Amino acid sequence: MVKPGKLASVNLCTLPLPLNGKEYMTPLEECTVCLLWMDQKEPILSIPSFPSFPANFLKEPLYKIGLSQIGSGKGMFSTTALTRGDLITAERPIILYPTALPLSSNSSMPHPDALIAMLLEPKELHEYRRRQFLALHNCKEVTKETSLLRGICNTNSLRVGELPGPHENVTYSAVANDISRITHRCEAHLQALTAVLTVALV
Repeated sequence: MVKPGKLASVNLCTLPLPLNGKEYMTPLEECTVCLLWMDQKEPILSIPSFPSFPANFLKEPLYKIGLSQIGSGKGMFSTTALTRGDLITAERPIILYPTALPLSSNSSMPHPDALIAMLLEPKELHEYRRRQFLALHNCKEVTKETSLLRGICNTNSLRVGELPGPHENVTYSAVANDISRITHRCEAHLQALTAVLTVALV
């Protein structure tokens, strides 16, 4: 679906690689379009456990997505009794990108809004996954400096942390279809939740 491309010091690619080694057959493979710093893709592919099979393919979901009564948009609601340490779901993000998007006055490096838009271009992301992204809530004001797409990212992104590779102190964020509906950028709520439950991104 996507051919790896290099923009200055970042790499646009899709992970994990297609199951058949050639192309993504269906959106059910749930690949993630990634914006990685250079020389970071290969260390990720070398992880013995990557890619793992998403847990939501293996069993009935322990939750449902529905309208939230305490704010705008939708939320994740448990459909069964949960105990400390339960794995609710494991989900591949729709997109993954550096938490601090590169911004340079150099004309070779696009504006952060342009980088986010590139991740969501039809040639990069399956239309099914793109619709999932656009259905997420945006609580940020759209201005000349911040686009609707980046507003959705800022509202729904989850901190993934550092990834394998040569770049130290470089953290990544991701936007997922279901797990992103937990936080809505409410750090206090997220901390309270993770103290009781385990939520994982694959």
